[in-house]
Amino acid sequence: MIIDAHTHLFPEAVLQDRDSFLDDPSFKLLYSNIKSQVAGKTDLENYLDKSLTGKAAALGFCWQSEKRCKKHNAFFLENRSENIIPFASIPSKPFKYIEHFIKDIANSGFKGVGELAFYNSRFSTNLWDYIERIFAVCEENGLILYIHLNDPVGHDYNGKYSTPFDKLYDLIKNHKQLKLVLSHFGGGIIFYEQMPEVKETFKNIMYDCAAQPFLYSPDIYKNTVNIAGSKKILFGTDYPLLKEERYINTIKDNLKPEDYNNILSNNFLSLINS
Repeated sequence: MIIDAHTHLFPEAVLQDRDSFLDDPSFKLLYSNIKSQVAGKTDLENYLDKSLTGKAAALGFCWQSEKRCKKHNAFFLENRSENIIPFASIPSKPFKYIEHFIKDIANSGFKGVGELAFYNSRFSTNLWDYIERIFAVCEENGLILYIHLNDPVGHDYNGKYSTPFDKLYDLIKNHKQLKLVLSHFGGGIIFYEQMPEVKETFKNIMYDCAAQPFLYSPDIYKNTVNIAGSKKILFGTDYPLLKEERYINTIKDNLKPEDYNNILSNNFLSLINS
């Protein structure tokens, strides 16, 4: 069974009236254009029914408001499904009570949080203390954390921002037990695993391949497997942005069966059961 470790799912209220949510700068940046797709539970279920993918991790959104994050999380809890594994939203704007907020998430039965992103604030200097607090409380509570990272070079697109890899590296070094997923091949930080000290620091880090067709050539699969190993890469489509057919043959054509089976299902199962 194929598991999509990176999809996005919104409450029905967002689908019905997205204009009411455009006061959130990150949501506006990504979804003000009506052509930008938002998916609801029925959409994702239909996608799973009609595709080779049997299960999916449904990621929340990086709302600035804790109230909207709570509503998004309540929607996930009220619509639990055997085939959809929800990940909770947490505020992207620094929030005084983030530790309590995340502990409540852990107590509610979520496997993790994310996809945390900073589309509007773009990793500004004042964010790093906040991110460190998030790392610490997720680590303490055994939660998986997805964090959105972009490639620092190449073409521009909505929401793209550069990541100070040095600051991120220091945080990871200080929270080595955190179950962290760096989305989009970690914006390229995966290539630094060729340095022995980085490989050691990143031994518990995983990466997903979401949006690969828009970002990297198919060679990235064999290259990253050679660098980090196939047990560290998760299959993710970024649905509804893309669907599985843009990935599956490419992955299988570039990797050995053991490696692509790890990526397409085994790794995510190991992650959520660890």
